Amino acid sequence: MITILAAILVFSIVIFVHEFGHFIAAKKSGVKVNEFSIGMGPALFKKQGAETLYAIRVLPIGGYCAMEGEDDESDDIRSFDNVSAAKRFVIIIAGALMNFLFALLICIFIQTFTITTVNIASVAENSPASRSGFMPGDVITEVENTKITNTSQIQTMILESGGRELNYKIIRDGNEDTITAAAEPAEGTEGSQLYQIGIQMQGVQNASLSNFSLIRGIAGGFSQFGAMMIMMGQILGMLFTGRLGVSNLAGPVGVVSEIGRQANTGLISLLFFVSYINVNLGVLNLLPFPALDGGRAVLILIEMATGKKLPKNKEALINGIGLLLLLGLILFVSINDVRRIF
Repeated sequence: MITILAAILVFSIVIFVHEFGHFIAAKKSGVKVNEFSIGMGPALFKKQGAETLYAIRVLPIGGYCAMEGEDDESDDIRSFDNVSAAKRFVIIIAGALMNFLFALLICIFIQTFTITTVNIASVAENSPASRSGFMPGDVITEVENTKITNTSQIQTMILESGGRELNYKIIRDGNEDTITAAAEPAEGTEGSQLYQIGIQMQGVQNASLSNFSLIRGIAGGFSQFGAMMIMMGQILGMLFTGRLGVSNLAGPVGVVSEIGRQANTGLISLLFFVSYINVNLGVLNLLPFPALDGGRAVLILIEMATGKKLPKNKEALINGIGLLLLLGLILFVSINDVRRIF
């Protein structure tokens, strides 16, 4: 039950943030918004504003900011098509930008009130970590002279290492030590170059009002956000170069399972995962693929460069094909999620 409730809450927040970005950009650009909705299907709640219908719908699987003339022809002077290409471009990418901003604010909030240590929860047998002398309970404080404030930093450094040795400064039983380990390609990743050293890390957060430090929060928040962005870039790079198989991706089922796990771990862990989902959604939405915001943004950039707008029917056809491909991918990774979990 906790997993279901937490998943509904998290998905609703992430969708609201994304659609709110489109909504604010549209309003500021003078575009008429007919409906702002969170969820799909029959309405649980709706309220008609001055010009916009606000609704919460029964299925928490999406949402939309329905703008006048966005998908259909409209003669309204405030329709989406009647504003400049530059304004339309900003409106389209504003959803992803709002996800990034929200993720950054969460990171800053977490770091402002939290002192985080990265502990080793377990060490795999016959792994680079076990051979190098890592032990459960070790606290990693630095990697290659870089201070560690979250697990994403270490994951990013291991991915970037390409198998070369890295120096890890640890604390064990109150004593400092330095361990050198070289990562190896992970097993069972279908030939992908996904490096690991064989440790399971756990970010231990000591959250308290007494830990308040805005300077630490801003510095640590930007660092944490940057590490997540870099990691997303690396994962996409490995996908496009074939070093990471599509079967390694997590779909909705896998995300729901992870939300439940983080919710049971604690509020800080759940907040961190919410920021990570926002980064994921923002990056994926900006990919230049039909049906995604990135694909629509590319069409607008082409229009700005050529001075010619793609007819609505052709744009709808392109986006329709892209949507079918996306649904097929979601179905594929969801089936893999079920196999992994059950």
